[in-house]
Amino acid sequence: MEQAAPVGRCMTLPETIDAALDLAPQLGQAEAERDVARARVLATRSRSLPQVSTFGTLGLGDTLPIDTVRDDQVGFRANWDLFTFGQQQAAIDEARQTLRAAQAGELQAQTEIAEQTILLYYELLRTSKMAALTQAQVDGYAQEADTVERQLERGLVTRSDARQIEARFASSEASLELASLRADEVAMELSVLTGREIRCVEEPSAIRLGEALATVLGTLEPAEAYVLAEDNAFFLAQAKSQVRAAEARYRGARRAGLPTISLNAFVIGVFDDGDFVMGDRWSRDDRVGFSFRQDFYTGGRLRADRLESRARLRGASAEFEAQRQQLELAVRTAVLGVQRQGAVQSRRAAATDAARDRLDTTVLELERGTKTITDFVLANEDYYRTALDEVATLWARDQALVRLASLTGVLLNVDPAATRNMDVDIRVLE
Repeated sequence: MEQAAPVGRCMTLPETIDAALDLAPQLGQAEAERDVARARVLATRSRSLPQVSTFGTLGLGDTLPIDTVRDDQVGFRANWDLFTFGQQQAAIDEARQTLRAAQAGELQAQTEIAEQTILLYYELLRTSKMAALTQAQVDGYAQEADTVERQLERGLVTRSDARQIEARFASSEASLELASLRADEVAMELSVLTGREIRCVEEPSAIRLGEALATVLGTLEPAEAYVLAEDNAFFLAQAKSQVRAAEARYRGARRAGLPTISLNAFVIGVFDDGDFVMGDRWSRDDRVGFSFRQDFYTGGRLRADRLESRARLRGASAEFEAQRQQLELAVRTAVLGVQRQGAVQSRRAAATDAARDRLDTTVLELERGTKTITDFVLANEDYYRTALDEVATLWARDQALVRLASLTGVLLNVDPAATRNMDVDIRVLE
């Protein structure tokens, strides 16, 4: 671990997201892929510009049967492909679309890391509350077990009642171990993700993010959310750019059999060791002209390239359609979660209040002698089971909002500090 949160306070949600984004190796990989794609664009563009090179040769010539006369050459050569009938442009278009796909992939990687971090943050809040609630149940059973044990010594309760409380006490301790284990597992996972030792998390910052997301996305209908996601989902933009790159590749493969017309220029200096008459052994030969290149027979290479590029295009198109279908399903599921989980949570809260009232009443009646130990155990188990169910749904709506924000490409644009009159800049990739 790099470091822990500042002493005396818990890690806020924005701090946790920043730490995860700073550490994530996936982002380094995505950045490298983007840089490779950008370099490929530069390299492809450079091929459409004049190419200048120098050359030199050392040799013997002109005297038979044994060559003894030196015939050396040195010079410059320039070549410029003037007309490729769309081949160069297709290669440039393919490189550009590959770069756009890499850029979208980088944004998608950032979004996925942020989403994973936020969901783990919510999960740690939930599991910590569940562990605390289970601890309260253990404490309650421990107190009741001591009371019942003293009553058993005085003969006020039966042994079966006392053993019933002891069994429930032991069971609740086992549940506490499991709840604490789950909370520790989530904290460890979040610590690894951020590179910091997470001891606790702060609830207000998580609440603010939920409010901000609800302001932006909370009232969207499924069709509206899907239109927004279709325009802004980074992984769909990546798949779309990959289709366009495959189209450009196929276009280039179809035009690979067309001729290429180039402008050529040479400046050649020739050293002739056998020129004794003129005395000047160096001569210069300058040339400029056009060249024409046309492939007539390639052994099936061009046809194979066309078949390969067409297959790649079909695969990229199928992948895009699959991603779009997956996006629609995920968006509609997230919107349903946003719409329904709020009602579920309010009903769970009402059930918990009713169960708590029943437990308090049962405790009073047990002290008066109108209720039995069994009645208390049933009321106590019913309350804590209902309360744990409520805690389990505490962050469900916010989790659905986070998922929806990730799908629509706005997750990293939302400012948790501003929950009203928000103006979210939604990035649309060309």
